[in-house]
Formats: sequence, C-alpha cells, structure tokens
Amino acid sequence: MPKVSILCLAYNQSKFIRQTLDSFIMQKTNFKFEVLINDDASTDGTKEIIEEYAQKYPDIIKPVFQKENQFSQGIRDMCGKFLLPLARSEYIALCEGDDFFTDENKLQLQADFLDNNPEYSLCFHPVRVFYENSNQKEYIFPRKKDPSRFTLKRLLKSNFIQTNSVMYRKQDYSGFPKDILPVDWYLHLYHAQFGKIGFINKVMSTYRRHEGGIWWDSNVNKEKHYKKHGVANLACYFEILKLYGEKEEYRNIILGHIKSMLGILIDIDKRDNENLYEESLAQISNETLKSIIYYETKILYKINEKKKRFSRTLKQMRRAIRRTSRITADFFYKLFRLR
Repeated sequence: MPKVSILCLAYNQSKFIRQTLDSFIMQKTNFKFEVLINDDASTDGTKEIIEEYAQKYPDIIKPVFQKENQFSQGIRDMCGKFLLPLARSEYIALCEGDDFFTDENKLQLQADFLDNNPEYSLCFHPVRVFYENSNQKEYIFPRKKDPSRFTLKRLLKSNFIQTNSVMYRKQDYSGFPKDILPVDWYLHLYHAQFGKIGFINKVMSTYRRHEGGIWWDSNVNKEKHYKKHGVANLACYFEILKLYGEKEEYRNIILGHIKSMLGILIDIDKRDNENLYEESLAQISNETLKSIIYYETKILYKINEKKKRFSRTLKQMRRAIRRTSRITADFFYKLFRLR
C-alpha cells in the first residue's frame, strides 16, 4: 500500500511531461508512493509518453486516459472526479503536468512532517516560479516565509499555497463539488478545516508559467480569464462559504469575494452581453441560496420552519433575474433577504 499518492493532470504537455515524470521517479523515500495521472485526451504525444513511463514503472505510474477531452465539456475538477477516488494512500500530493519537483527528498520531508505532527492536516513549502519563453524575472513564492502568517484567515483572503508544494492528510472526498475553479485553492481550504497548516521553509519544486497554461490569462489578460472561468470562480466561492460560513469573520471575507466577482461579471455583461451573471446564478443550488439567506439576515430560527416562505423567496429571486440583466452586486444581496 503506498503512503503517498501524487495526483497529476496532463493535457497536451509533451514538451514538459518527461521532466515532470522524472521528478516523481527521482524521489527517495523509505515508503512506497504512486503517481495517478489523468491525461485529458491529449493530441500532441503526451499520452504516448505517459504510456512509456507506465510500462517502465508499472508499480508507480498509474495512468487514466480520457477518450474525450473532459475540460471542454465543462468538467473542471478532474482531480476530484477521476483521481481522488483511486488514491489508496495516507497522504496526497499534487503536481500539474507542466510543473515539476526539484528536491529528491520532497515527499519524504513532507510525509515525515505530517507523521510527526498529527495536529496538522496539510503542509507546503515555497516554490520557484519561472516564465517559459519570457524575459520576466523568476521569483520564489510565497515571498514571505514567516510561518505565523500562514493562517486559515489569510488563506481565505488569497491562495499562498502553490499546487505542487502541498501535501494533504487524506480525508473523505465523497460529495466533492464539481465545476469549480481554482480547484487547488478549494482543496487547501477543504483540508484546512481538519487541522493546522504546516510550512517547511525549503524550495522543493518549480511552477512553470507559459501561454498554454490554464492560469496564464489570469496573469496577463484578466478579462479573458474571467470570461472563460468567472462562473466557475464564483461557484468556488459559494462552496467555500459552505465550509466556513458559520463564523462571521470568515463569512465576511468570502462574501467579499462573491460581491467582487459578481461586480466583475456584471461589468462584462453590460459591455459585451455575455450573460455570465445569469449563468452563474443559475448554477447556484437551493442549498447554497438557503445558506446565504441564513448568514446575511442572521436568522435565529431554522429555515425549514419557514419552508413555504423560503420557496416563495427563491421564485421571486429567479423571476427578478429573468426580468433584468442590469442587476447590481448590492441588489443581489437584497434579493436574498427574507422579509
């Protein structure tokens, strides 16, 4: 039984995937580990390279090959859908198919940390960030290394944990949300509810920024990114609200994200007639709407006791959305208030 499962997502990364897989194979550990890698129907030879490594290292490389591209069909959380259910290990590590580990002791150091500190549910380390085919200067992320700064509250404000730096203590992933972005940030926050966030002050992996990467637009063309992924970003905020909405301090941070993203989507809709706002609200479940009503109005009784009233409120809200595309972020909150 492996102690660590590395979850890797790959798509058309033939230029990089060998370096990624080699960085996994080079790991020196006193335990077994596995690499669960999902190829999303690559067309550039990535699949064939993965098959080559799977044949050479059958006890380590465990591929999942998609017959059709899942991301283009709206499947955002391929880790949760295709890889997490296969993980047989005690700990989970992540790495995208265009990134790589740089320290051969990375897995051992992080597993040892979690072994020796049972009150921690995840740990991470700084990474080197560099730009492929660009003159932009590389840097270390996060820039500040004070462990006291790496709290749940700060993680709710912004993601300071790079994907290929983290290791989680495995949890129950049944009911994991679908169609959210960024999945890695949600995963960090999901695991943080079970314990502390640990930090190992040693650079042990590299994050590669390049034009083919999913988050390239978020760095160089934010509007293009929001048009493509803004609805999934908003869905992620609502899922995080489910995790941490009970505590007012955390709830206010999350609602701030929601209000900001709604404002961005509304601005895009007004200018380009994209209908992103209505699309995003249409995907919000009644359960989530009920939670927001509860949190925003500080209701002291159970929503179930007012089921009919709640149902009318939802119907009124959806009619209002259909009537107008010029809803403001502030009016969004008013729509959710029980009167």
